[in-house]
Amino acid sequence: MLARLIQQNVPLGNYVKVSLKTGREISGTLTEIGKEHITLEGVKGTVTILTELIGLWENLGDSSAKWNEAKHLNATNEDSKIELKRTEASIPPKKAIGNQITNEIPISADVSPDVLRKNPETGNGTEKQAQTPFQNLSVRLYSEDEFEDLENPYAPYAEGGIVGDVDMFFGREELIRNIANAIQQSRLQSKSVLVFGQKRSGKSSILFHLKRRLQENKDLLVLDLENIATILREDSNQDENSRTALIDQILKGILTELKYAIEDRIDEGFAALDLQIPADHEFYSHPNPLQYFGDIFKNFKRQASKQNDWRGVRVVLLIDEFQYIYARILAKKIPESFMENWKALLQANYFNAVLVGQDVMPKFKARYSNEFGTTQDERVTYLKSEDARRLIDEPIRIVGKQNGSRYREQAIERILDLTAGSPFYIQIICNRLVEYMNIKRVALVTEADVEQVKNELIRGVNALGIDKFDNLINSGDTSKDAIRDDDALKVLKNIADNSSKTVWCHRDRIVCETCLPVDKILKDLEEREVIEQHEQSYQIQVGLFKEWLAVNG
Repeated sequence: MLARLIQQNVPLGNYVKVSLKTGREISGTLTEIGKEHITLEGVKGTVTILTELIGLWENLGDSSAKWNEAKHLNATNEDSKIELKRTEASIPPKKAIGNQITNEIPISADVSPDVLRKNPETGNGTEKQAQTPFQNLSVRLYSEDEFEDLENPYAPYAEGGIVGDVDMFFGREELIRNIANAIQQSRLQSKSVLVFGQKRSGKSSILFHLKRRLQENKDLLVLDLENIATILREDSNQDENSRTALIDQILKGILTELKYAIEDRIDEGFAALDLQIPADHEFYSHPNPLQYFGDIFKNFKRQASKQNDWRGVRVVLLIDEFQYIYARILAKKIPESFMENWKALLQANYFNAVLVGQDVMPKFKARYSNEFGTTQDERVTYLKSEDARRLIDEPIRIVGKQNGSRYREQAIERILDLTAGSPFYIQIICNRLVEYMNIKRVALVTEADVEQVKNELIRGVNALGIDKFDNLINSGDTSKDAIRDDDALKVLKNIADNSSKTVWCHRDRIVCETCLPVDKILKDLEEREVIEQHEQSYQIQVGLFKEWLAVNG
């Protein structure tokens, strides 16, 4: 609407001064009027200005011109930016000084909309051009001295690890609420919840926040065994005669956490319990540690029933990386009777359990379905689109979450394409993106900036290594019939190479030599949500991995 008003009042070729809503003024000859932009030609080059940015404008070529307010014609958007567009095929690099224009960062080519342009031969505005190629270049609306380095909230999590900061944890509230409700409502019989998914999908972070949620309920005594691999690793070289000690250490670990949890409750004002937790040597030297463990839990329940503040308190056991139990059983480091003992503990109703593991957990459960009993299975998958957008946008919004986004054009959508909503890959890209913004001293991000960061992630000295994609390649399965990493990579490389110019790769084009049938590998990758299938075609969900494979695979 503003563009039409300018067209009605300012002939092409007149000299125009524009005041942007940011406070900056730009002057030049009006050479082009589009639906949502105007173009001025000045001493610093040809500048295209989005009309939504214009606050005031003046026709300096008309003596009767007056200042016109555009507030009633455009919705205020303080975060918008202007773009410099040129038609030259190549543009020499420039260096930004102060608030001058910079075009040192290459931006992807685009095509302008229908525009009214000054005819170079007649001087009037009768020439229509519909497909004029141009190159987008960044324009700073402030001096470099005004730029303040952004704090990088993604840096602590770009290498993985638990996301404990609630301001960086998105999209898992419903899952945590469902698990917590299931545990809290289970009073008569032990409840077992199985949480599984790709490595680095956020399972440990979910367990961290679930623990906090459960601890809010004083009727639940939470015992967090954390990563069970820390216990298993200690005895990794045990011989045949000492394997049972590994099981005993797990039981002793549970008792130790029980002791600590009781002490914490007593510090909070709960009554003391007449309960003795044995020292390590006493427990391990007992002729039947499993029975001893059961006796201690029975005594705990008996003592708790005698105290008003303890009565009704139920124990919840949290164990992370439970798939290591399966790996140790397969390696004959733990006897298969462990799962029978596990079943007995659950049936004795000593505790509820939340078990967290990698993609191989369904296979583990299928092999010991009777021992696992009835479990509530929860798969951790990619974030929903709205939650992924929040993780991308909110941590670096301008002056707080209630103000403007730093992302322009299709920048967020491009990050979604590259990550499929994986919080791990969002953290990686956004971490590099904030670093890039601080180095280039730019406060706003376009799709072209995202593309630049992506290119640095897949090629060059700062490219990601294959270890950053092992969660997509390997399910954590160590059984003899497990899919080999090199087989999975061959199939994924085929898909990447045959979909470089399209979204999907037809099954007929996936041709490679593998130890296991290709269709079995495809099925596994689909079940683990590494790829998705549409009719007879496949695509890799994480676009960053697809493009990395095309360059490095």
